[in-house]
Amino acid sequence: MTDPTELWQDEEQDLAVRAAWLYYVAAHNQEETAAILGVSRVKANRLLAQAREAGIVTISIDHRLAAMAELEETIRRRHGLRFCLAT
Repeated sequence: MTDPTELWQDEEQDLAVRAAWLYYVAAHNQEETAAILGVSRVKANRLLAQAREAGIVTISIDHRLAAMAELEETIRRRHGLRFCLAT
C-alpha cells in the first residue's frame, strides 16, 4: 500500500513541475501561473522555489560575464555592499 505522505509529495512535486513549466517555459508571471493552477500567488511562488531546490529547474547563463557576476555577488555579500562591479 502506498504511504499517503508519499502520494502527497508526488502530487506536490507534479504541481511544482507544472508551475515551473508555466513560469519558465510558457513565460507566465506568478499571478497567471497561480490562476492557471488554481492556487494562490504565494503557493505558486513556493512551488517555484521547491522546483529550484529539488533540482527540477536549473538556471544557467551562457555569457562571458556570468563568472564575473558570480564573483561580484560573492564580494557584495562578504563585504555587505549594496552593489559590486568588478572590472
